[in-house]
Amino acid sequence: MQQTISQKGITIKTSDRLKNIIVEVLSDLESIGIVCPNKVLFKPSTAYSRYGWCKSNRFKDGRAVNPKLPYDFVIGISVHIVNDSDVKDVVAHEILHAVAMSAGQWERPHQLLWKNMAKHVNASLGYNVQTTGKNIQVDGAPKRRKRRRAVYFFR
Repeated sequence: MQQTISQKGITIKTSDRLKNIIVEVLSDLESIGIVCPNKVLFKPSTAYSRYGWCKSNRFKDGRAVNPKLPYDFVIGISVHIVNDSDVKDVVAHEILHAVAMSAGQWERPHQLLWKNMAKHVNASLGYNVQTTGKNIQVDGAPKRRKRRRAVYFFR
């Protein structure tokens, strides 16, 4: 289940389907000059409402948030996304966050640097990287607990 891309320092801990898509997106981005930072962990996420997320293990000054974690960035990709093209878009979206944060864009994650990279990826590779994933199809509805409702009787 765990695969390490040795020359890049990237670790992928997920299913073979997601592993292949992540490797493909990384090579596509490198072909247009966008290089993923070193020490990145890709892992599966079981969330339905967040299709992907990218967390940094570094403060702005370079110190580690958690010194025991050997990664600079942790990227989670939802396992509930149905279409491979949607997964590619989400993976590219999160990699662009890691690239933007390593270049100094910490506040407001979808600002000018990220948007310019997303436009470049969309124009060069035909991806559909957006700030939101409104049209992404997932494999069912999230399981939610039923809320108890109080019933009041008035006389």
